[in-house]
Amino acid sequence: MIMAPLAYSIINLSLGFLLLQGFIGGPSGTAVNPQEAFQRATTPPSAFLAFNEDFSSGDPDRFISWIHPSYGLVRNGVLFSLDEASEEFRMGQRNSESGELTGLNVHFNFGEYVGDNHFQADCWVEYVLASGGVENVYRFHNIFVFRIINSGWYLVQSEYVMADSGTVMSLDTALEQQQNIPPELQQFVVQYSDVGMVGAHPWPLLLGSTLSSDTNLHPVEGELMNGRTWTLDFAVEQNKPTVLFFLSLINSSVSPERFDAQMEFLEGLYDTFGREDLYIFGTTDENREHVKWVGDSGYVEFAPLLDIGSAMHANMNIDNHPYIVVIDKDGIIVGIAKSHRPESWPLIEERIREVVAASSSG
Repeated sequence: MIMAPLAYSIINLSLGFLLLQGFIGGPSGTAVNPQEAFQRATTPPSAFLAFNEDFSSGDPDRFISWIHPSYGLVRNGVLFSLDEASEEFRMGQRNSESGELTGLNVHFNFGEYVGDNHFQADCWVEYVLASGGVENVYRFHNIFVFRIINSGWYLVQSEYVMADSGTVMSLDTALEQQQNIPPELQQFVVQYSDVGMVGAHPWPLLLGSTLSSDTNLHPVEGELMNGRTWTLDFAVEQNKPTVLFFLSLINSSVSPERFDAQMEFLEGLYDTFGREDLYIFGTTDENREHVKWVGDSGYVEFAPLLDIGSAMHANMNIDNHPYIVVIDKDGIIVGIAKSHRPESWPLIEERIREVVAASSSG
């Protein structure tokens, strides 16, 4: 997919802190009438207002203060450390070819607390850039995902999904695709947002989202080499966290060196964490013969999980290889990282240590 140079430079300017995603989950707690549900969903928390002020200031130091050093920032699915995120943000500002940033405005649409320690905020972000004496406004549909640690809020994820050229999608269509907003709340969100947005796919995975069967999301399941079916629900029943390492075997465009590095990292997870405390799968939508070929090449220490017909890829919207997803014992996504970036692997290992420790203590 090719994106216009102007759009690329805008994304560079903002470090790509842009997303396109439907509202995850319905209102928590006891049932309320639609007006009350809408009022709660569209009232921004005070912590978000503070973030909004720092983000809209355009000051890199104020923005970077929202990134936790132990969690980093997932941007477009790619996991960056605090230092890397800081450098990319500053580099994007220096390298803008679209003009001078003269205004940055964030409009809160709605949001929700997810689980015990995440908040997902659906927003519109407007960038005002001046070039040749003319100001142009660029508007994007975004979600910011925050992790709440000891009452402190930290931005842990921001995504932008590029659109297919010429495709237009209304907000109600986007909400329909997400399929997990109560219909009575949907009508208020659609009615009061009154916006149109560029269509795009796939939807990104969001940290804090629940993948267990008590949600409306699609099932996460695959086939083991012995023909038996493994499901994430089974892992939750076993009180065990899960690591899914989506990768290509034969149909891979990565160099042999990168492929070897990925396989060594995957197999190294078994050496580091063992097989008793969590499930670790090398997940592929290629066939058994390709898995056997990899085994014949010397990589025999990983457990393959076959995604027949790419169903799990589709249900989890996996759009890139490799793609690492760390899921805790309750079926909550706590870590994601896509693309070949060894720099992100220590942070992924840290997330795995956390979920193993939590499942052992529980």
